[in-house]
Amino acid sequence: MYELMILALLMRWPMHGYLIGSVMNDIMGPHARVSHGRLYPLLAKLEAQGLVAAFAATGDRNQRTFQITAAGRERFRRLALDPTAVHGDPERVFWTKFAFFGLLAPAERLMLVERYLTYCRDHVQHLTGQLAELEGPLAAQGFMTPAQRGWIVDTMRHFIARWRLEIDEVERWRREHPDGGPAAAGG
Repeated sequence: MYELMILALLMRWPMHGYLIGSVMNDIMGPHARVSHGRLYPLLAKLEAQGLVAAFAATGDRNQRTFQITAAGRERFRRLALDPTAVHGDPERVFWTKFAFFGLLAPAERLMLVERYLTYCRDHVQHLTGQLAELEGPLAAQGFMTPAQRGWIVDTMRHFIARWRLEIDEVERWRREHPDGGPAAAGG
C-alpha cells in the first residue's frame, strides 16, 4: 500500500522524501506510521525500477526531490485498479484508493466502488448466516456456555454493523456521484 500512496502523491507534483512520509502518516493516522527506514529504501527501489526519478533540490538543504515517471503513472493505475495488486486490510486499501479518486476516471471510480460494495455485502451475508447458526442450531448443541456464545455473538454483531456502515458510506458517495464524479484531475 505504501507504493500506491507514494505514486499517488507524486502524481500531483514532485515532493521530497520527508514531505512524502509526512503526508502518508497524516493519511494513515496516529498508529500506522511509515518510518524513514521503510520509506527511503522503498523510494530507492522505485527509483531503481524507473517508476520515480530523483533530483537534487535547490537551496541549502541536501534533499532529493522525487517525481513520477511515465512508467510510475502506469504502475499507479495498475495498483489502483487491480484488486490483487495491493495487499492489506481491505477497508484501509479501499479508503486509501478513495483518497486519490481524483486521479482516476469516473468509470474507474465506479468500478472500484462496486467491487468494494460487493466485498462488504459478502461479509455481511456470511456473518449473518454464521450468526444465525450460532444463535440457532449450534446454541442447542451446548458446546459452549451462554456467556462464551454471547461474547462471540456480540463480536459478530459488531463486525456486521461495521460492514453495514461501510456499505452505507460508500452507497452515500455513489448516490451523490451516480456518474462517478468529476472528470479525473490528471496529474
